[in-house]
Amino acid sequence: MAKDLLEDMCAQILESKGWETQLYLKFERAKMPTALSAFINLADVWTINIIASPDAEQKLDATVKEMGLRDLIPNPVYDALYFATSHEWGHWKYCPYNDYGHLAIQKGVREFVEKRLVREETIAQMTARGANIVEDIINNAILSYEDEAPADFVKGFTAYYLNNAREMQPNVHLMKRKFLPEFSIFLNTNLAMTQADPAFYRKVRSYLKDSTTSLIDRDTRAIAEILLGNPEAARRAVSFSMDEHDKEKNSYALKDSLLWYQKSYDIAEIIYRYLKEPPANGSNSLSDMLDKAREALEKQQQNQQQQSPQKGKKGKQKPDNPSEYDLTNDFYDPEGKGSPNPTPPDAKPQKKEDGGNGKETIFGNK
Repeated sequence: MAKDLLEDMCAQILESKGWETQLYLKFERAKMPTALSAFINLADVWTINIIASPDAEQKLDATVKEMGLRDLIPNPVYDALYFATSHEWGHWKYCPYNDYGHLAIQKGVREFVEKRLVREETIAQMTARGANIVEDIINNAILSYEDEAPADFVKGFTAYYLNNAREMQPNVHLMKRKFLPEFSIFLNTNLAMTQADPAFYRKVRSYLKDSTTSLIDRDTRAIAEILLGNPEAARRAVSFSMDEHDKEKNSYALKDSLLWYQKSYDIAEIIYRYLKEPPANGSNSLSDMLDKAREALEKQQQNQQQQSPQKGKKGKQKPDNPSEYDLTNDFYDPEGKGSPNPTPPDAKPQKKEDGGNGKETIFGNK
């Protein structure tokens, strides 16, 4: 059987980053509402998993065409794959880097959430959602500053998430420019922190104008100030005026994992209002929509496994009900508490106790 063209693309992208794709990349086609799904699994030696729907190419093409972004994202399939694979690689390389970083971010979010909620199940769910958002914003920003193709990364980020919104929000075709606040704050903050091309941002912003409010703009700037450490850096982020020196400084600041706990707590205080449980009238958050997509995908995979059981498979498998990390559902911690000292295999660069690359201090290790 010929190798899937999208699988070849994923492998080439990751191999350019030094990733051993023969061992640590899993690609499959599976029926699901969205074009792409991606996650990285601590318990499976940081294996990157990319899942594409049978009609992923058509879905991504339709997304940029319908939203009037064809001139800005002429290659949506490649760009979305470039984002998805680079993003998962970044979770290993930058944030959360290991279980210490992941637990620091979770702890910061949880300590704020516990002040607002009582039920443990709801606290745990809200903590997981908030922690994934923080990890994703940090990870995406660093990648956009240091990646060899930052423009492709930002275009791919936009195509990936707009496709999720398009496919999972039933009324998006009837109310094309109205998206949920949770999606809008996530998209707006990421585009500012990743320093999207100003013309590109203005076009996306124009499309989302009915979903972008002065409150979202204010909160975007507040999140940027927390992450970057000072008001002037935040101003340059939201005005899309960072220069290369700014990006170098900001990348260094974002990698300081000793600050992730406090930054996560402060960001949770802002994003909590966007993540609160949906009201009883049945309106859904973007998280709920993506959870439904994940559940449909897992059901499909379970049916496939029952029909063709795997033999001789060793190691932990992705559980039926993993701890969820919202929006991308991309960073799986099956036991909900961080894997016990995960060590990357010899085929990948080893991580030392001091952070390995000298750019990051590991939370809890001195």
